[in-house]
Amino acid sequence: MRDINKVLLACFAAALGRTPDTPKLSPAAQRNGKTAIRCMRATTDFCLMAQYGGHMWETIEYMDKYLG
Repeated sequence: MRDINKVLLACFAAALGRTPDTPKLSPAAQRNGKTAIRCMRATTDFCLMAQYGGHMWETIEYMDKYLG
């Protein structure tokens, strides 16, 4: 799962990023892209934490932070 999440995040970032053959992204598109990447990172972190065999209050707080 961890490896899949790393690949998905990298693909997602590349898909939202600017390549040499594309025009410059507008400031709004750049902000949206950064927000989308942060969301994907939080989802990845949440999925990794959810796989723990047991949870303490600290891990539950981490998971809540990722969703917030």
